[in-house]
Amino acid sequence: MLLLLLISAACLDSSSASGAVWSKRNEVASRAAICPSDGLFCVDCLNSVFCNGGTAMEFPCSEGEVCAGDPGFAGCRNYIGEDAGKCDCDSVGNSGFLTDPYDPTKYVICVPPEAQYFAACTDGQIFNDETELCENLPPAPQCTEVGFQTNDPTCKTYYICTSTSLPGIMISCGEGLAFDTTTNTCVDECSLGPASFTCPSTGSGAFPDTADCTTFHVCSNGLVVASSIACPSGELFNSVTMACEPTSATVIATCPAINPCWSSTYCEACGSTTCDFIIPPTNDPTASTLTDTTVSTLVGDSTTTTTSTTTSRTTTDIAALDRLSCQCGQVTRADSSAHSLYNHPWTVALLNAADDKHFCSATIVNTLYVLTAASCVQGKSTSSFVIRANEHELGTKLPRAITRSPNRIQVNGDIALIRMSVPISLTQYDAVKPACLPGPNMDFTGLSATHSGYDHGKNMKNDGRLLAGTSTTRLNFVPSGHAFCREDLGGPVVSTVSGKTYLSGIAIDRTCSTSRQPVAKTSQYYNWIYNNSNTGRFCKQ
Repeated sequence: MLLLLLISAACLDSSSASGAVWSKRNEVASRAAICPSDGLFCVDCLNSVFCNGGTAMEFPCSEGEVCAGDPGFAGCRNYIGEDAGKCDCDSVGNSGFLTDPYDPTKYVICVPPEAQYFAACTDGQIFNDETELCENLPPAPQCTEVGFQTNDPTCKTYYICTSTSLPGIMISCGEGLAFDTTTNTCVDECSLGPASFTCPSTGSGAFPDTADCTTFHVCSNGLVVASSIACPSGELFNSVTMACEPTSATVIATCPAINPCWSSTYCEACGSTTCDFIIPPTNDPTASTLTDTTVSTLVGDSTTTTTSTTTSRTTTDIAALDRLSCQCGQVTRADSSAHSLYNHPWTVALLNAADDKHFCSATIVNTLYVLTAASCVQGKSTSSFVIRANEHELGTKLPRAITRSPNRIQVNGDIALIRMSVPISLTQYDAVKPACLPGPNMDFTGLSATHSGYDHGKNMKNDGRLLAGTSTTRLNFVPSGHAFCREDLGGPVVSTVSGKTYLSGIAIDRTCSTSRQPVAKTSQYYNWIYNNSNTGRFCKQ
């Protein structure tokens, strides 16, 4: 059954069902008007309230949502306007169906080139992207107490229980959010982590740590008697045999995920470093040498600079590491527009935190790091800018822009690594993918190359050829037409070799020259980039 979505007229006056408008700053309306009974109500267009026994708990709507629904069963719902609909259909790329990211009971029907219809499943159903059908919801949990409950293993939905005699009212957290059972709120799904260790209520014996199976705890009748005991190097605690054993697939399979919201799916989407302990990095015996290297590190708002002369480092074989299921340097959804972000998904923007103004571009390396030009971050603190991914045109924040704050900056020569405070998914979005890092012996001289960036607020594509540079750490990019300049600084220069797109260079010039433009030669920084970014998770090479 197809239901057209309409915005409640009452919402347009910003009035509740009782005619009262309420906020934390204006409590003129009586409590009886706000909470005529137990349940969920709209207090105005942008705020809902959960009422229980005369106590009101406010739930502000997220950006792009309005409060609507019958009194007692109201809530914040996605406001679907023309821009949102067009954007959603553009992301499908052809005829098809798309789930509303804020409400799984709603969906969009896309008919190219730009027609779209908004629909909702019948009561008790949600839309399944895979089958493109409305399917019955699992039965709502019988409320055992008034408050919050969840029976969703992904923690994308939860239930508000207003009575023990009624089923719970399902609420969807929205895209990128998950229900945190410790705070009873929806939070960034990547901020959730494993539960802290507690002994089983009557448990005695040894138990693995909930976040790291290289350590274990000893319990006696539900109490911890010995905590955080480390296994020998190269071993994990086997929760079946209750002993430390050499790392193997069998032992790895016994590692627990005690918090149901913290699972292999979470590790895949968010790239949590606590998921990486199971397979240690493999080192290549080949060593390389970096000479006269000055490295600046900015953590928070404090900078330290160290200089080393002739430092030997071990080259790590990235291909041997535990990888996510994605492939680096691969376009997963090609677009007919050469300038589309889908064709350059490793490109991100750097924006001032104060005014959201774009000042540089950068490249996705892995789930935690982006790479840019050193001059982009010189003189900047980690609190002064943000990283923006998945935004096809700056300023619109559509279709689903992802913003991350930096918490560490490291500079080496012409380039800089920026660590994000929260990981970014490399498997969830077609416009968020990493470029492949070139090995130290890869030479791109004479090859065709493409530069991408966010100059003038729109992702731009510049083709050209790479020539030898003025030093061993630089190449020259000779554009065939439009040159990179201004906010293109820090953006990726990529070359395709054997079907894979490699990050051959980083744009380090703002001059807009159409003759020769210097780029940082990424292969010369391979060891430094890897050694300082391997706390993030990489896609397969």
